[in-house]
Amino acid sequence: MMEAPPLKARWLGLVDYAETAQRQRQLRESILGGQGSPELWLLEHPHTVTIGRRPGTEKSVLLPEELLRRQGYTLHTVERGGDATYHGPGQLVAYPILDIRSYGLHVKSWVCALENAGIEFLKSFGIGAARRKGEPGVWVGVEGADPYPHSPFPAKVMALGVHISRNVSIHGIAVNLRTDLSRFGAIVPCGIAEGAVSSVLELKGEAPSPEQASMDFARCLARVLGVELV
Repeated sequence: MMEAPPLKARWLGLVDYAETAQRQRQLRESILGGQGSPELWLLEHPHTVTIGRRPGTEKSVLLPEELLRRQGYTLHTVERGGDATYHGPGQLVAYPILDIRSYGLHVKSWVCALENAGIEFLKSFGIGAARRKGEPGVWVGVEGADPYPHSPFPAKVMALGVHISRNVSIHGIAVNLRTDLSRFGAIVPCGIAEGAVSSVLELKGEAPSPEQASMDFARCLARVLGVELV
């Protein structure tokens, strides 16, 4: 088996969602053509609501598009898995664009790798997080994780949604660091009525900016994949 390629990580700053999605697709085609190499993009988005390909996802958006736009959101329907989600300032978004086979992974193990990286990343803040059965992402208030004192429901701290075409994955994860949690009120987050959202700031009282934390997450993912970070 060939050695897995190193992962090149880049901080991109605050980037428009549609622009970034298109650039991911372009890099995917370059990788499929044998000309591109795997990259991990780390960034923030302006206030954005996205709708995944799960049937009925549009019902998870609670406001009409016109009102969303008046409140500063953009709305996008995309090819990633999952339901509706929110992106915005204070949230670290990570998009690994890579051929999962070159890391010895299949779809399920790739999702697990992303979750493991998120669990390790949150542990660095003193947060014990875990998976929730049947719901991709990383949670508190579930079995094996810290309790979530602000709600009777479990709370998601890291959302996850990928799209894999011809073994190349795009889209990725979003970790709430300093995110304005009230912004999730525009949707049913990930379509889960019996669940809440939380952030590192809410749980610990302080949190770094996405830029400050970006390479820490990159190192967590590289360790999980067992590859060099460049």
